[in-house]
Amino acid sequence: MKRFCSLPLLALGIATVSLFTGCVVLSVYPFYTAKDVSFDAELLGDWINPDEADQKWKFEKLGDKSYRVLFTEKKEKVSQIEATLFKLQDEWFLDFLGEMPEDSKFPPPIPSHMLFKIVQRSPELKFVFMNIEWLQKHLEKEPKALRHHMLKSGDKPEDKLPVLTAETEELQRFVVKHIKTADAWSEVITLKRAGK
Repeated sequence: MKRFCSLPLLALGIATVSLFTGCVVLSVYPFYTAKDVSFDAELLGDWINPDEADQKWKFEKLGDKSYRVLFTEKKEKVSQIEATLFKLQDEWFLDFLGEMPEDSKFPPPIPSHMLFKIVQRSPELKFVFMNIEWLQKHLEKEPKALRHHMLKSGDKPEDKLPVLTAETEELQRFVVKHIKTADAWSEVITLKRAGK
C-alpha cells in the first residue's frame, strides 16, 4: 500500500502510517456543523481490516457526540484521531481530525480534517474517502469550484496537491453536489469486528 502524501504544514496523527491506497483530501475546516452531528454506539469497539492484518482500529466515546479512534499498524505507536459522525442528504460521513504532535516545532502545523463517506455501518463498517486524483483534475478544470491551495508535494513543478481552504458551508455544497459522482470516491475499505 502507498503512504499518505508528505504534507509538512499539516498535522496528521495518521500521516506516517500506510492506511489507504493513495492520498486523502485534507481540509482546514470541518465538513460538518453542529446540527449535522450524530452518534452511533454501534461504531464503538475494536475493528480490524481483513485486507491488512496488521491494522487495528478502536472506536471509543469522546465527549457527547464524537469518537476517539486509536489506530495501530504493525504494533507500532498508536495514532489517535478524533472522529465525528454526521449526515448530509441521507448519507453518513465521518470527519477525521488529525492529532497535534507533541513535539511539533515552530511554526506549529495546522490540524487537518479528512472526509470519509460511510457505505455500511453494520455488521461491517465500510467506507470510502474522496479521490484526491479526481479532485485535483476537477480543480484544474474548474479552479473556482471550491476554495483551495495547491501545496507542493515533490520536486517537479507539477507535484502539487490540493488542500481545501473553503469554509464548512462551501465544503458541504461541494460534497452534496458530488455524493453520487462515482469517480469522486475511492474503492471501498471494509472493517470487521475484531474476534468475529
